Amino acid sequence: KKESQTLLVAKNIYKVLNEYRVTYDIDARSMDPSFSIEPQQAKGIDDCIQNILYFVEQNNPIEMLLVGFPFKSHNTEKKVNGYLPDMAERKSLEYLQNMVYNIKKIYAPGAHILVF
Repeated sequence: KKESQTLLVAKNIYKVLNEYRVTYDIDARSMDPSFSIEPQQAKGIDDCIQNILYFVEQNNPIEMLLVGFPFKSHNTEKKVNGYLPDMAERKSLEYLQNMVYNIKKIYAPGAHILVF
C-alpha cells in the first residue's frame, strides 16, 4: 500500500531529528571516560513519527519541548572551567537552530523548540 504524502513528510522529518540524536549517554561518559560510546539503538521511532504526523496533518509547525537543556554547570572540578556561559552554551543553541533550519528545508511550517 502506498504511504500517504503526510506520512512520508513525517518520516523525513524524523530522519532529520535522528541525525541530531546523541547515540550514547553523554552524561555517563562525561563522568567516566571508560563509559562506552557504542551507538545504542533508538526506541519509540514509530511513536515519534506518529507525534510528528499529528503536526504535519494539520500543516502546523512541529512544537518541541526541551527539558534539561545543558545550561552552565557549576561543577568546576569535573565538568567546566568557569561558571559563566561560554561558547559551549552558544554552540548548543546553534546546534538546535541548525536542526530547526534543516526541518524547515523539507517542511515549510518548520519547527519550534521551547527550552524549559
